[in-house]
Amino acid sequence: MANYEALTLGVVLIAWAWLMRSLSGTWLHPAAFFALWWCFAGILPLILAPGEPVGVHAMLWLIVASMAVSAGAVVGNVGVRTRLAAAPSAATDRELLMLGLVVGASVILGMTSNIVFAIGSNVALGDLLDIQKLVIVSNQLYVQRYDEIPPAPQLLSQALLPFVFLAPALGGILFVLRRETRWKLVALSAFLPAVAVTVLQTTKAAVLFAIVFWMSGYFAARLRFRKLAVFTRSHLLVATGMGGVLAVFFFAVSLARMASTDASSFCLPKDTDARLGKFLPESAQDRRREDEVADEPRLENENVSHRR
Repeated sequence: MANYEALTLGVVLIAWAWLMRSLSGTWLHPAAFFALWWCFAGILPLILAPGEPVGVHAMLWLIVASMAVSAGAVVGNVGVRTRLAAAPSAATDRELLMLGLVVGASVILGMTSNIVFAIGSNVALGDLLDIQKLVIVSNQLYVQRYDEIPPAPQLLSQALLPFVFLAPALGGILFVLRRETRWKLVALSAFLPAVAVTVLQTTKAAVLFAIVFWMSGYFAARLRFRKLAVFTRSHLLVATGMGGVLAVFFFAVSLARMASTDASSFCLPKDTDARLGKFLPESAQDRRREDEVADEPRLENENVSHRR
């Protein structure tokens, strides 16, 4: 295993997380929760993707960061043990309604950020509804982002980007406070803007950050109502199901990154090839023309050899 040194240091991170859990009495204490999160986010990739090199200094940084967060949490809490309100006050109907409206508005503004990005990248919105064209669009936008001359950032899309992550941060709280099914769906819809960012730009970190924010709000709201359990049966079942969905989703995103820029490789009708050019970046179209011109002498020589 290429990362055995970093994986060995991961044992220290696990031990620190368990120590903080034992001292604080719950995994929801920031001193334990931060280290617990990186036990999954930092160690599982070393096991599932051993071929990806990870430096020892990266794991050392996680250990030091976890200790720093634990120290800050202990100081802020004036002690190690978790302090809970004896009788937490319930949110009023007006507060719950306002929270739901803010989550809904954040989802709309977050999706607007994606729409503005697509329009600014010369992508027809109708093409996003076709899976074959969507794969091509995702691949071209990914290549364009790492081109020698990357496109200028779109100010309106960037200005609305914070709502992509504000929605899940508040959505986790809303999921705990509201029991109605419609509000549960609103809370879960908070992931849509981040999913759209990942689909359009193949940026997996957007979904991961949204999950972190949603879970933070969810467990913070549970902690207020003295619900300290983390590894419950329902949580484990949901985590297993979501893990499978994320694995398939990220695999699809990886395929989109490697997709060919040649529309014929997707078995599209010939008459659609010209229409696809309207949303392909100019740099990709230029490279495609250069490849065709470079292939002409080779094809001509092959024809001459065949005639002889």
